[in-house]
Amino acid sequence: MLVGQNYYRPADRFREEGGEKVDKYVTGEFLVHTVYGCQVVVTNPTSTRQRLSVLVQAPVGAIPLAGAQFTRAVQVDLEPYRTQTVDYLFYFPGPGTFGHFPAHVARAEKVVAAAKPAMLEVRERPSQVDTASWDYVSQHGTDDEVIGLLGRENVHALDLERVAFRMRDREFFGRVTALLKERHAYHPVLWSYGLLHDVPSVAKEFLGHHDGLVARCGGPIDTPLLSVDPVARHGYEHLEYKPLVNARAHAPGGRRQVVNGPLHEQYHRLLKTLSYRTELTDADLLAVAYHLLLQDRVEEARAAFARVNPEKVETRLQYDYCAAYLALSDEDAARARSIAARYTAHPVDRWRGAFATIVAHLDEAAGKGARVADAEDNGRAQGRPAATEPSVDVAVTAAGIGLSWQNVEAVTLSYIPMDVELLFSRSPFAQRAGRQPAFTKPASSQTLRPPAGKTKVTVPVPDDLAKKNMLVEVSAAGRTRVAPYFAGEMDVKGDGLRRRQAALEGVREGVRAAGRRVGEVPQGRVHRPPRPVRLRVGRHARAAAGRAVRRAGAQRRPRGRHPRGRPAAAVRTGVRDPDAAPGRRRLVSGGPGVPDPGRSTEPGPRQRPPDLGRPLRFLPRPAGHPRPPRSRRIGCGVATPGGPHRCAA
Repeated sequence: MLVGQNYYRPADRFREEGGEKVDKYVTGEFLVHTVYGCQVVVTNPTSTRQRLSVLVQAPVGAIPLAGAQFTRAVQVDLEPYRTQTVDYLFYFPGPGTFGHFPAHVARAEKVVAAAKPAMLEVRERPSQVDTASWDYVSQHGTDDEVIGLLGRENVHALDLERVAFRMRDREFFGRVTALLKERHAYHPVLWSYGLLHDVPSVAKEFLGHHDGLVARCGGPIDTPLLSVDPVARHGYEHLEYKPLVNARAHAPGGRRQVVNGPLHEQYHRLLKTLSYRTELTDADLLAVAYHLLLQDRVEEARAAFARVNPEKVETRLQYDYCAAYLALSDEDAARARSIAARYTAHPVDRWRGAFATIVAHLDEAAGKGARVADAEDNGRAQGRPAATEPSVDVAVTAAGIGLSWQNVEAVTLSYIPMDVELLFSRSPFAQRAGRQPAFTKPASSQTLRPPAGKTKVTVPVPDDLAKKNMLVEVSAAGRTRVAPYFAGEMDVKGDGLRRRQAALEGVREGVRAAGRRVGEVPQGRVHRPPRPVRLRVGRHARAAAGRAVRRAGAQRRPRGRHPRGRPAAAVRTGVRDPDAAPGRRRLVSGGPGVPDPGRSTEPGPRQRPPDLGRPLRFLPRPAGHPRPPRSRRIGCGVATPGGPHRCAA
């Protein structure tokens, strides 16, 4: 067994020699009130596993620290050719010369190895000073000695904060910071003096390393004293979502939503980052266009992409890929192919495959057949069976029977007459093409050969079957599609609009006829003059009528004290009619906007402004006139005191 014992200072454990870190042992005198450590190294140089007991003891006159004991035995199991260390700490409370019992190694209660005994000399102050050490030079050396030592030693292994008191000297500050920059070293305490000496370059570097200050500043900023780039500081990272298939083709509800959770968070992180900029850069606009394309907002993405200057974008390859993608959405095959052709031999496999996929897509659209751009890509290879599998589809339209196919040589159309009641009983909601074949003998059949280079065609319905209800069955390559054909089916969208317009015109005409016949047309609780009434339709009628009355300066009086009191009669200003019949509200035409200084202008709590083109004001009912019965709204919106009013509508 081999055993060794050495002393060290935990505060000054290693030193640099030739770029290597080596142990710095204490071989001379010891100092009082200083923490020291003792390291015992036990080595097993044999090929046999050893079970040993190591006895260690603190020096005489020393006090153990950190859980150590004055004397203890450590059990050690050493594998062949292995080494193990035992460390303990102590300090000397007073000066003197003290002996140290060395470490002993025992096996089977017999001592097999021991270290050499030592006498330790302890002093209150060192008798010799290492004038070449960093501790001494940094505190007692001249500025030139400090600069010289920094140039010789490894500055990353030195405690640079020990020269912070010297940084108040501007000249020393400039020399030290320049030297440390050349050695690629940074210390926040030394760099903070850039604010004291007003050196913007050093102060900017110091503030950029202050994470707390940067976090409080928020997003990206660029100032003479601080520049914050979220991408460089790993606060924001542009992510690529590939593949991403949106679950909905149209926005659900009244507002657009991003239903993909991770994409929703990433998109809002981008918006938060861009909100701190006064003007978006070309890279920002390109990122915005990408996220808009992920949400199928193609028109908005095209507008953002049009603002990008390709000469100012560092990622030109990504710009071209986005341009080719938008060219496909614009059905500009020539431009998309010209862009993708430039990158078919790109050295990066992922991007070469992406542009090759665009070329393959264009070839398939041109009728050259489907192919897989990268056979080794599992995602693209899975699309090969779908591209080579035969398929057929049918859609019945007003122009005829629309057929679409893929990888088929012949298509058979069968026309099968049907009973509508039987079909409804069997499948009440069969309005679209299905896959279940019809088990009925067709009345007529025909076989079509798909034209070369085409995948869609419209076949007219035979004349003898055009007025019959039937099922159209399409069969090709063992696949069948069935669609119902109804002889009486028609589109009534245009007729419905014309019917609505005719109904509104009938309402207007009925109101005009009632006005000419009665002499005055009550509407709600306000009497109208014997003149044509304009019927306002829509949710803005009440607001428009209110604006018309307010512009003309109509006056109102408040309702009476009775909680069920009715509003006063609406009378036009001018000459009054002395022959007004009892039980009827007086109505006399006159000039617009004539005020009555004896009446209040405060509106009633439940009165609504009439829909009239000329101003009204409200006067109290004359004495002796009975209260008319309450009006009721019916049908077309017009009511009379005597009962319902009938009109052409």
